Amino acid sequence: MAPSPGALAEAILEGRRRVPAGRAVLVAVTGIDGSGKGHVTAGLEAALRARGARVAAILADRPHPEQGYRSCLGILRLAKRYDPARLEAACARALAAGARSYRHVDAILKRGLERAAAAADPVAAPVTVPHENIRGRDYYH
Repeated sequence: MAPSPGALAEAILEGRRRVPAGRAVLVAVTGIDGSGKGHVTAGLEAALRARGARVAAILADRPHPEQGYRSCLGILRLAKRYDPARLEAACARALAAGARSYRHVDAILKRGLERAAAAADPVAAPVTVPHENIRGRDYYH
């Protein structure tokens, strides 16, 4: 029987504790097409996020694993050119925007967008204004 996503997440986080803080950890999920890689990846991603880890499922949306590996290695290689704190902030911004590629993270770093104030967060929840024509979620239940 396969281990649960929670057990896998704990094993990954245990391994993460042995890696210096300035280094990233790359985890790969492999298998043949139709074997449930996407399901396992989604469960593992949710379990890691629930434990406070920052996660990017880069390979999940690539047609060929090599494309994802190149993106991962490119992002990790950016640590040679940029301060680890800047790289971490750029990756967090890219994740928040749903951008999971080397090109996006590199562009964020080149333009200094990782330094933008948190108030300008693009994924902030929209503010709804009370109005007589807005029914709300209770109307539909």
